Amino acid sequence: MLNLVDSRSVIKIIPYELIMDTVNEHSCHRPKPTVVTISDLLATTNNDDLRFALLYDPPSVVLHQCGGSGCCQSKSETCTHSEHEELFLEIAYLSDPDYVKKTYLLAWNHTACKCAAKNNNRVL
Repeated sequence: MLNLVDSRSVIKIIPYELIMDTVNEHSCHRPKPTVVTISDLLATTNNDDLRFALLYDPPSVVLHQCGGSGCCQSKSETCTHSEHEELFLEIAYLSDPDYVKKTYLLAWNHTACKCAAKNNNRVL
């Protein structure tokens, strides 16, 4: 890294090779741990008791996801999953102030990523 100094500030210049090394280290192939809220996982459920619960425990979980986890060569591509595994997460929730219930929530861990056209993404 090269620092240029003028009378007002220091300007940092990052060499092309260092940028390319960083991009290559973060290419789209490996899912990264991502915090996902239980509310987001429940966005498509039809179970109103669960969807409108007062409290979830835990409030969020860590899943391995591809979105945003790597660089693709084209701006028309995005990093998306190519393989995944189903998980059933046991969570507790409060459906009324005096009663805690437990249930299993379906989620997906991405196990492999690939670059794909932005309009061809599957949501999991």
